[in-house]
Amino acid sequence: MQDMLLKCTGRTRGARIAVATALVLTGGQACGIFDDGTCPAWDPAGIEVDIVDAGSGRIVPHSANPTGFTIRGRLRIREPMDLVPPFPGAPTQLVGGKGPPGARSEVFVYDVEVAADGYETWRTSEISVEVDNCGHARTVEMAARFLPSTPGE
Repeated sequence: MQDMLLKCTGRTRGARIAVATALVLTGGQACGIFDDGTCPAWDPAGIEVDIVDAGSGRIVPHSANPTGFTIRGRLRIREPMDLVPPFPGAPTQLVGGKGPPGARSEVFVYDVEVAADGYETWRTSEISVEVDNCGHARTVEMAARFLPSTPGE
């Protein structure tokens, strides 16, 4: 178990019971690492933002052209978010914030800025995204509750 703990967390102390439980429940695949020490090919987004109208609670449609940026660290590195392709019944969603290429076992802090036609720009700050030893972000899910913009703005 100690070898798996090192692979998953880079630490040998703390959380042994949680890691042992995760190893049992996942068949040894905790932290995204397979039994042979390899990492899976999938690469999840660090941040998922559902875009919702604050007044009605309804999904803001793709036709509102939502765009967004994750803004990382003190250097304020702006990275565009990706719009998830629409499919029936799914929310309008932007994803981003995977961390820089090659990042392992780190936590990155992001600000998020999202805009959509007919709505005020939505912002939030200090969203922590953990990247595991495989370089995969642990996704933080949130909803951007958009307020309609005032005509003439």
